[in-house]
Parts: sequence; C-alpha cells; structure tokens
Amino acid sequence: MIANKVSLCALACVLAWPATSHAQEQSGADGSEPATPLPQEAAETNTRATASLQDIVVTARRRSEPLQRTPVAVSAITSQDIEAKQAITIVDVGKSIPNVRIDALGSQGRAGMLSIRGVNYARPDMTGDPSVAFYVDGLYQTRSTLNVMDLFDVESIEVLRGPQGTLFGRNAFAGAVNIQSKRPDLVTAHYDGEVRIGNYGRHEVRAAVSVPLVADKLAVRMSGFYGKSHGFYRLLNKDNAHFGGDDNMTGKATVLWTPDESWNVFLKYEHVRDRSDPTPNKNNSLPTQLLGNIPGDPPNIDIGGRYDVNFNLPDGQKSFVDMDVVVLNATKQTSFGSINLISGYQNISDGLITDPGSGKIAYLNSYFRTDVKAYSQEARATIELSRALQLMTGIYYQRDEVDYGAITYSEYAPLAAANAQVDTKQNRDSWAVFAELEVRPTDSLRVNLAGRQMWEDKDFFFVRRLRSATMDFAEFLPKPATYNRVDASWSNFSPKISVDWRPAEDVMLYASWTKGFKSGGFASISTTLANAGPYDPEKIETYEVGFKSFLFNRKLKFNLTGFWNNIDDLQRQVNFTENGVNNNLVFNAASAVTRGFEAEIEARPVPELRLRGAAGFTDAYYKSFCAAFGLPGTACNDGGNNGAGTPGAVDNSALKLYNAPRWQFSGGASYRIDLGSPGSVTLNSDVSYTAALYTTDNNLRSRRGPMTLVDGSIQWTSADDRFYASAYVQNVFNKIGLQQQISAGNTLTVLNYTPPRRYGASLGFRF
Repeated sequence: MIANKVSLCALACVLAWPATSHAQEQSGADGSEPATPLPQEAAETNTRATASLQDIVVTARRRSEPLQRTPVAVSAITSQDIEAKQAITIVDVGKSIPNVRIDALGSQGRAGMLSIRGVNYARPDMTGDPSVAFYVDGLYQTRSTLNVMDLFDVESIEVLRGPQGTLFGRNAFAGAVNIQSKRPDLVTAHYDGEVRIGNYGRHEVRAAVSVPLVADKLAVRMSGFYGKSHGFYRLLNKDNAHFGGDDNMTGKATVLWTPDESWNVFLKYEHVRDRSDPTPNKNNSLPTQLLGNIPGDPPNIDIGGRYDVNFNLPDGQKSFVDMDVVVLNATKQTSFGSINLISGYQNISDGLITDPGSGKIAYLNSYFRTDVKAYSQEARATIELSRALQLMTGIYYQRDEVDYGAITYSEYAPLAAANAQVDTKQNRDSWAVFAELEVRPTDSLRVNLAGRQMWEDKDFFFVRRLRSATMDFAEFLPKPATYNRVDASWSNFSPKISVDWRPAEDVMLYASWTKGFKSGGFASISTTLANAGPYDPEKIETYEVGFKSFLFNRKLKFNLTGFWNNIDDLQRQVNFTENGVNNNLVFNAASAVTRGFEAEIEARPVPELRLRGAAGFTDAYYKSFCAAFGLPGTACNDGGNNGAGTPGAVDNSALKLYNAPRWQFSGGASYRIDLGSPGSVTLNSDVSYTAALYTTDNNLRSRRGPMTLVDGSIQWTSADDRFYASAYVQNVFNKIGLQQQISAGNTLTVLNYTPPRRYGASLGFRF
C-alpha cells in the first residue's frame, strides 16, 4: 500500500520536468574491495524480468552497497555508458549529471575545472587545492593536471554531490569523483582492441589483455592507449596551421591476487605521457588595458573565426606531462569484519607554455614547470559489532612536495623590463583519523554518525628574480641556493549525521547534515611573498534530503534530492593594479549560499528501450563578497592579506557565483534493434541544456548564454558480442559558447570557446 502511494506521488513529480539517471545494469568496481552485488540484491536481480531495471553496486561510502540503498546523492556511469556515448574524456559524460559541470581549464590543457552545486574554485595555481576530490582506484589525485582524462580502460565513474569529507578527506568540499579501472579476471582470459578515427585528425588505438595466471588466485591485465589529433584551432601567424591537438599515450599494468577467500590484493602501475598542445586564447583586451592598445596589432577577438588565433611558440618547445602512479589496495576479511590498506605514490612532471597575448609577437608568454611527488597511506577497518551496529574507522597520511617554476617573457618593450622567473616550493603533511558508526534499530531504519579529525602543515618557499632580456624564453635560471620561507598549519573536525528509512522494499528516504573543509594555503602565482598568503580554509555546512525508488515493478527509477549549502571564508583570487603593479592575491573574501534540487529518472518500458533524464536547479548567491576588482560599489575592509585592507575593496555581493548555472537539464534514449544472426544495432542520443552562467569572479564580459548540446551515436554489435563498429557525433548542431575568460588587471583579457562539432567512427573486438 505504501509503495503504491509513493509510486503515484513520484510519477506526478516525474511529469513535472525532464530529468536523467546513469545507473546501469551491472555491478560496479570498488576502489577498496571487490565489488559484487549483495547476496539479497543479486537474488532479486535474477528473478526480475529482462525489461526491468537493475541496481548496481557503488562505493560512495567507501564500501560496496547498492546505489539505490546508498543515502548519498551519487550518479554512476559505467563502461557501457562510456561506450554508448563514444566519450573521449570525462567532460563528455559529465554533461548528463545534474548540478555538475566538468570543463577543461582554459589554457591549462587537460587540467579539470569541476563544479558541483555551484561550488568550485579554478585558478591556475599548482599549490592550491580543488573543491572536488578526485580519486582513481582509491588514490587521491593531489593535482588536477590530468583530471580531463581519457576514459581509457575505465570500468566506472561515480560522482558524489555534496561534502564527503568524513570518509574522503579535506578537499571533498563540494563532492567527489571516484574512478575505477577495469580489473583482471581471475577465471577467463580477455582480449580487447579498438581503433577510432575522427575529424580534426583524431586517431586512437586502444588494446587490453587480461590473463589468469593461477585460476581463481592470480591474474594480470595489461592495457595501452595512444591518441592524437591536430586540433580545431588555426594559427594565423603560422600559415593557418592546425593547433590545440592531443598527443597522449597511456600504459597500465594491474595485478589481482586472491591467495584465499579472505584476501583481495590489487596492484596497479600506470604511466602517462602527454605532449598535447596548450589551448590557445583569443585576445579580448579593452583599449584601457596594455595589450588592448598596441599600435598595428589590435586584439584578435574579431579577426577570423572563434578558433583563429596567433600563438608564439618558441622553436622546439612543447607543453608536456609525464606521470607515474603506483597503487596497492589490499583487503583482508576477518572474523570481525574487514581491514583495507591503500598505498599510493604519484610522480608528476609537467611543463606548460602559454601565449595569452595572442599577438604578432610574444607580448606576454609564460612557461610553467612543475614537479610533484606525493605519497599517501590509508588504513581502514570495518567491524561488525553486532547485528545492529557496524563501525568503520581508519587513519590517513599524505605527504606531497611541489617544485614549481614560472617564467614570464615579453618581446614588447613596455613589458620586457619586467621579464622574471618565480621559483616556489611547497611541502605538505596531512594526517587524519575518522570513524563512522552505523546503527540499525530495525531492518528498514539506519542511523549513521561520522566524524573526521585532520591536521595539515604546509611549508612554502618563494624567490622572484628578474631575467636578462637576452635570455631564451625557455631557459630557466639555476635553482636558487636559498628561498624565502613561510609556513602555516590548520586543523579541522568534520562531522556528519544521516538517517535513512525504507518504507517499502524499493523505496528509500534519507536526510543528512554535514560539515566540510577545504584546505588553506599559499598562492604560487603571486608576485611577492607577502601576497602569497597564507589564506585560510573554506568551510561548508550542508543539509540534504533525498528520495530513491524503483517503481512499477522496476520499470521506472526515480531519485530526488534537495540541498542547502552555507559556505564561509570562500577563497577568491583577486587581480588588481596598485601603483601600476599587478597583484595576484587569494583572499577568504566571501560567504555564500547554494541551494536547490536534483532529479534523476530512468525507464525501461520494453527490453529494447532505455530512457533517461535529469534536472538540476541551483540558487547560488553571495551573502558577502568584499574584494578589489576595480568595480564601483560601497567601500569595505576585506582584511587584506596580512590584516590591512586592500585599496579599492568594495562590496561585490551582488555578483553571481561563477560557473553556477541556475538550471541544467539532460535527457537521452537508447534503442536496441535485434537483427538476428547479423547481430544488433543500438541507437543512442543525448541532449543537455545549461542555463546562462559567468566564467569569472568579477562577472565582467564573462557571461555565457544558455546552451543546448545534442550528441548521437550508432553501434553495430555481432551476435556473439565479439565485434562492433560505431559512429558518433558530438555537438550535432555545432553550438559554441564562452568556455573561460581571464582578466589580469590593466594588462590584458583573454578567452577561449567550447569545442565545435566533432564526429568519428570506431572498430573494435573483445574476446
């Protein structure tokens, strides 16, 4: 009776708006333990008709459990979704997740800008911390260098909305992304391969082999990827040569070892080599800015098309990223529960060349070199205290070292005198202890009490030196013998309380309250040590209610979530000019509220047809925002960087939070046509709508209008599921909008645009 009433109520809600859901019909891989359906859920799945929807297993709470019984707002994207969409990077699948935006960070190439529920922070600073925690195979990614990653050999992606700090750590402030690689098969050998071609010179090769070495005990998987394109930009100063393309290669080796039923050991080594071009900019400087008033070389915003640019790249110099990652993830089942250990090591070296001036000569080129070494260790125990009590507790330690150098270079006389090199280093040590107690008063009611106590130390080193005008652009000065040093420490306790109740077998309601924390730090892009900080951590308090359901004999899945975020001490980058000098400062300049809802729906009216949709609404506004943007307003005291107010600071609370669209909608359909012995054909289409948004803190000339994007694909699969061929189109109607705009005081304003229409085809096999 309860279930019928809930079904009718939910259906009425569904008819009110379009929406989308991503849970597919398979078990997901777990970042910490082998992911398999719970026995009860597996039994239910096997008794359902083939036209019904099935649950999947996620690890949103650092343990395996069905998505529909997880009291967290989480969307799961499986390898089948990735294949159906012919997705190239995580950006391509992020469009269908409500209140989530995943974008490339302008000229930063493959660095990611992630926004969840209007909460984000994207600044080109290697010592800063993100608002969204990014995990791959259980390992926290310390830098966003390759977050816009190729979806190569990926089993699943989980996107968790809302603070997840109690179990995922300090920078799961707005949410977390949890990516799982495909694992070796202990029973059967697998051989997979694919070639793909596309416009703008895209060609890719993917291959993987999984072999059991000892049946049911030891298996290995080796996989490789190579992708290249020549890009959709044209260089006006290089005879219209193509630019902005990809050139990356990834190799991965994984081992799965289960010496007995109590052990599960996963080991991964991954190497990434990326030689992709940086993303060029269009010069959109105002006449009042230095690079907007150059005789004979006006800003190129109106010259040619959106992707026609100048780019002055020194001969023989390219941007690059080299990354090595090792992950060891071991789980031991015991008489009282389980113990999980995750050890990780990352070594990243990258160089980025930019030409924001986009003129006939190198007006203001930059060359960034970064080396990162990071080590982390997590130990976690899950203890069944009784049938009604379960305790998860653990400890975490991370050490990372960042060595960063930046050269600014100009051939333009008014700027050449300021050619300089900045060398910074940062060493961070972070510790945490955490626990979550789950109380089950009845079979349908659960109460969770969680908390995480963390401590963090950062040592920051800084030297800025002028360079001779005769030095080569890419020639770094030797490392300084001594640095100027400052340090800071922070501690935080993040609690969470949640309650969930299942009034019927396939219906769950939940409510939660939590606090989150994003680390403070130092700004490596500052022009002086005094301007570098430290700035303080951000804090968030979130209230969330949710409803999850399978309805009408699992023909329909409908999830609905409401949230309210109170955010204090928001870190904002302020670039202003004082006495003719540009200043880059990071302030805890603002407080804000973001509130809204998300709806996800999936239906399978007949076995051949799947329908999906999603809707996200975010009302985001500043409660206070005191900063010196050079805008008119009421004077205020922002506290400065060291206790003194910044000249020109005014009340900016009427501005809009950037990258926080009010509405997002998405929808899609997949239809499978059975051809008999020739196999089958699957048609897939997706549409996404994003309301207007701003791409900068100060909102100046950075409004992007509403955008609707349509993608489509078709795939033939052989009857034995061993061979397939597909074709795809992304951005069918070639809709283009502003991706990012950056202003630097009285010097320049640059921007770039979202990608144009892309299409291609692929052939593949799997044995």
